[in-house]
Amino acid sequence: MSPGGIYCKEGLSAAEVVALLMEFQDCDAFCELEKVEAVKLEKVAPGWLAELQSDQKNLWPRGRVFHASVEIRWEPWSSRQDSFRAMVVTETNRAPGGDGWTKHDFDEVIETRVLLWGERKKGDSYWKEERIPRPLQYPVQWSEAEPMAAIEARDYLQGGVIRLTRFVRVMPVCKPEDEP
Repeated sequence: MSPGGIYCKEGLSAAEVVALLMEFQDCDAFCELEKVEAVKLEKVAPGWLAELQSDQKNLWPRGRVFHASVEIRWEPWSSRQDSFRAMVVTETNRAPGGDGWTKHDFDEVIETRVLLWGERKKGDSYWKEERIPRPLQYPVQWSEAEPMAAIEARDYLQGGVIRLTRFVRVMPVCKPEDEP
């Protein structure tokens, strides 16, 4: 896989972050959103980006939207609530539009998979994990043959060290053979 790159820009407004996310409007994408009291992992719902366009206050303070060819992350950049750092992570050399983006190159990109907590059994409406005291929701179809969920990901290496992991998609998986 060709070495990827990360494009970073600091000091973006919520409107500029939403404009970046509009790339995902017509594709099969997922989002991971974070704020102090909650974390969500879900498919990008139709209309979500249009809602964000009309009211940027609905933009979570930290998150990532991802699909097969790119991931866009954002996080607070300063003490001001309307200032963000954005990263566009991709295996292509397609730079985001506009000025002020800094590119960071990597030596190698390796495909990987991250198993998510919990298992779902027939009749359950969510995944369960004894060590986590709440239902776990993942945006994948459940089946008895694939009762677990994972994130397909790409590790970006520099000098043989993983520097960043980009999410690609959420998928159902079989239970690893070494587990009961």
